Amino acid sequence: MGPLSVPPCTLHITWKELLLTVETPKPSINSSNLNPREGTETVILSCDPDTQDVSYLWWINGQSLPVSRKLQLSENNRTLVLSGVTKDTAGPYECEMKNPVSSSRSDPVTLNLLSELPEPYITNNNFNPMENKNVVALTCEPKTQGYTYVWRVNGQSLLVSPRLKQPGKNRILILTSVTRNDTGPYECEIRDRVGSICSDPVTLDVP
Repeated sequence: MGPLSVPPCTLHITWKELLLTVETPKPSINSSNLNPREGTETVILSCDPDTQDVSYLWWINGQSLPVSRKLQLSENNRTLVLSGVTKDTAGPYECEMKNPVSSSRSDPVTLNLLSELPEPYITNNNFNPMENKNVVALTCEPKTQGYTYVWRVNGQSLLVSPRLKQPGKNRILILTSVTRNDTGPYECEIRDRVGSICSDPVTLDVP
């Protein structure tokens, strides 16, 4: 009788056992714009990293995403598009990566909304000054916190001038001993860190 034939050892590993070795990484949220203008700008959030064989879930204020035209998911749910962000859709947002055996959730991300810029206008203490006699004070309204003011004369920015009075961040433009060369037109512009808006022009009548 010959030696017994012993079958080679075989290793039986189930898919579940394989998946146990592949834990989902902790995701993070990337935003196309963390400081959108309220009600006007679109923001794209992505859940990173882009990983195979996982599903993506999104949460807002600790709840699953509501059905809304302002919240649109990509085909694989990794990207979330927010249209016209408002206080109700500013977050906090969390994204979750999930496979059959593990899941991981990101840190929350909240968008910092910038309020809409007010439309500026110019007020004047004297629209019909006498040449070489009157002082004219042009004021850019409204007086608003957190903005800077820029004046334009004949389309040119007046960034540095002794006529600009610093109180109110250049909100007031003083014209002393007005002459016909000071007729204008004058425009004022309100700026914040991401945008600006300009007033209608004002022209002085200097006889």
